[in-house]
Amino acid sequence: MRLVFCGACNPVFNLKDLVSKVKHEFPDNLDEVLVLLNGCRTGCLKAKDFYIDKIVYVAGMSVDGVEIVEINGAEEAGLSEAAIKAIRRFIPR
Repeated sequence: MRLVFCGACNPVFNLKDLVSKVKHEFPDNLDEVLVLLNGCRTGCLKAKDFYIDKIVYVAGMSVDGVEIVEINGAEEAGLSEAAIKAIRRFIPR
């Protein structure tokens, strides 16, 4: 999996925590999946700028354009869960 970070000038979630959870869930190298990590809704990284089909797009508190709601009072937990689920759909079983 390739992780691409924005400049993190105005993040609304902890990028390091999200990456830690994702890497823990997927310890194997998944080069065919690209995860774009935008810390805010502005989304400076754009999927159209990358030539790969398997992209997971995080921008602020959304994954692939779907806004994340709190899970047990923890919105960031919901974000990491949604990102992991989005990555998993590209992994062959």
